[in-house]
Amino acid sequence: KTAYGDDLKNIISAYRQNKSVAEDTYYLFLCNKSAGGEQGYMGLNKRYGFIFLQNNLQTGHTAAHELGHGSLVLEHTFESGESGPSQNLMDY
Repeated sequence: KTAYGDDLKNIISAYRQNKSVAEDTYYLFLCNKSAGGEQGYMGLNKRYGFIFLQNNLQTGHTAAHELGHGSLVLEHTFESGESGPSQNLMDY
């Protein structure tokens, strides 16, 4: 099950209505900001991800992190509430 909010679902739906979508491709949408202040979002094993640009100084890192969730089904390397800086791509 996806946790995309209605606003993100609307972006995906609009894109799919106007563009041809390849089955073996992952899509990242660049958006100004998220409702919850996240820098990015992509569900595990999903094809569509979002990079939020406001206050995001590491968009390349965020894109790689989100693609890790979607294409490689990688989870965060910490338990909920234990995030902190590290060199691991799946931390934040």
